[in-house]
Amino acid sequence: MKQALAYIKAVQSGKEITCEFVKLAVQRHLSDLERQKNDDFGFVFSERHAQKAIDFFRMLKHTSGKYAGQPFNLQDNQAFKIAAIFGWRQKTDGNRRFTQVYDEEARKGGKSQFAAGVELFCGLCEGEESAEVYTAATTRDQADMVFRAVKKMARYLIQDSPAMKKAISVMAHSVLLNNTDSFIQKVSADAGTLDGLNPHCAVIDEYHAHKNDGVKGVMQTGMGSRENPLLFIITTAGFDKEAPCYKVERANAVEVLRGNRKQENLFAIIYTLDEGDNWTDPKVWKKSNPNLGSTPTLKYLHDQVQDAINKGTTTRVQVVTKNFNCWLDTPKIWIPEEDIKAVMRPMDIMGFAGRECFAGIDLAATSDITALDLFFPAVGSLKAAGMSFFFLPEDTIEKKREEANYPEWVEQGHIIKTGGNIADYGYIRKKILELSTIVNIKSVSYDQWNAYQMASELTGDGISMLPCRQSFGNLSEPLKQIEKMIVSDDIELQENPVLLWMFRNVVLDYDANDNIKPNKAKSANKIDGVPAKAMSIFGWLTALSTPTISSYLLGDAEAITF
Repeated sequence: MKQALAYIKAVQSGKEITCEFVKLAVQRHLSDLERQKNDDFGFVFSERHAQKAIDFFRMLKHTSGKYAGQPFNLQDNQAFKIAAIFGWRQKTDGNRRFTQVYDEEARKGGKSQFAAGVELFCGLCEGEESAEVYTAATTRDQADMVFRAVKKMARYLIQDSPAMKKAISVMAHSVLLNNTDSFIQKVSADAGTLDGLNPHCAVIDEYHAHKNDGVKGVMQTGMGSRENPLLFIITTAGFDKEAPCYKVERANAVEVLRGNRKQENLFAIIYTLDEGDNWTDPKVWKKSNPNLGSTPTLKYLHDQVQDAINKGTTTRVQVVTKNFNCWLDTPKIWIPEEDIKAVMRPMDIMGFAGRECFAGIDLAATSDITALDLFFPAVGSLKAAGMSFFFLPEDTIEKKREEANYPEWVEQGHIIKTGGNIADYGYIRKKILELSTIVNIKSVSYDQWNAYQMASELTGDGISMLPCRQSFGNLSEPLKQIEKMIVSDDIELQENPVLLWMFRNVVLDYDANDNIKPNKAKSANKIDGVPAKAMSIFGWLTALSTPTISSYLLGDAEAITF
C-alpha cells in the first residue's frame, strides 16, 4: 500500500502532475474512506485485499521491449488503481465493490501489460470456480494484444514458481488455471456469436474502436450468474464521438467523477490534458502519460510531437488523440487549402513526355465524375508531380450545377465533357491510351468494383492494371504520403480548381490502428480526385516494394524487399 499512498499524497500536494479527472478519482477514494464510517455506506476498504493484488503484480514480469523478462515495474499510479479496484469491498458479503472499471489513458502507457495482470489475478487468485476470463475486442488481432501478454506472463510464472507450474497450463488459444478448472481466452466481435459466455472477468480492449455496444453487452449480461464479476474497459481516446465509448461510457464516467451522478460499482480514471493545455509543452505531458519516463520514454514523446509539428494536420490529430489521449473530431479540412495552393502550378502533359508515371482511376458508377490521376515520382533534380483529369457526362453538367460550378470548369478545360448521360468508359479508355503514348505509364491502379470490363480491355491494350480496393490497408499510406509531400513542399500539383475543391471536401475515417481513408458518404461533396491520387501513389509504393527480375539477377540486396 505504500506506493498507492505515496501516489495519493503526490496528487494532493501537486507534486504529481495530473489532470482534473485523476484528481477527482483520488478525491473520490479519500471521500469514500470517510464515508465508510457511516452505517448507510455499504462499502469498506480492505488493505488486505488491496495488498494481495499489489503483491501479485510484483510477481509478474514484463513481456515485451527492453523490460521483457524483468519484474513488473509497478508504477505508483498503477498501485493506486489496483488498490482501489481490488481493495474496496461490500460490507455484506466481502465481494468487490467495483464490478465495472473505465480506464482511459494514452498510447504506449503499458495498458496491455496492466490488463494482462488483471486477468491473471482474477483467474488465479480470487477462488472463483470455473472462472471464465476473456479479452474482448473488435477484431482477433486487437484481442490478441492483451492475450499474448497473458500467455507470456503465465509462462514466466511457471518458470519462477513450482506451485504455478502445477496451477497453470499455457495452450495455443487458452491459459488453463487447473486448481479451479478456469481459463483465460480471447474473443472478438468478428468471430460471430459470443452468446453463451459466463465471464468472471472481461477486459474490453480499445473500446473507442467499437462501433456499437454489442461485445460489452454480451459480456455484461453473461456475468449475471457470477457473484464477484469484473468488467474492465481499457482504452485510448478515439475520433468517433457518436460511438458508445465516448457518448455513453466516458460521458457517464465523467459525470460520476464530478459527483453529478452516483454509480457505486464504477471505478473510473481518465488521464488526459486539461482544457487550455498546450500539447507541445512537456510540462503537461505527464497528465496523459502517468508512466512517462518508463513507458513511454521522454525521447519517444519528444519525437512524436516534433513529427506532428512537421507533418501537419493528420499527424497532429493522431498525436494529440493517441499520445495525449484527447478526443478530437476528425478535421473538417484534411489539408489546409493554403498548403495545397502553395504547391499548385500550371502544367502541360507534354512537359512530362517520356517520364515514368503511375496512374490511378476512380470510375463513376453512372452519371458522376470519373477521376484519373497521374503521379510522377521525383527524379534527379525534378520534384514529384501530379496531374488530374476529370470526366463528366454532358447531361450531368447542367443537372448538377447546384453541386458545383461544372459549366465554368468545363469551359476552362478543368473537366472533360463526355457525351450522353452516363460515364463514357470507352472515351476514358482512349484517353489513357493517348496518355500512354506521351508518358511512360507503369501501372494503372483501379478499384475492382465496377471496373472489370475496362481493366480487361486496357490489359488487352498492353496497359499494366493493378487492383486497389479502396480500403484502409491500401489507401492509408498513400494518403499520408500525399499529406507529407504537400506539407514538405516535395510535390507539385497541377493547378486545378476541381482538385482543390475535392481536397476541401475530404473527411477521413480512422480505424483502430490509426489507418486512414476518405469517407465519401461523410464528405461535404465530391472527392473522387483524392482517392484517384491515392491509388496512383499506391501503384508507386507497390512498385517500390516489389523486387524486379534484374534485382534478383544482379543480387541487389537493397532493391529486393520481402
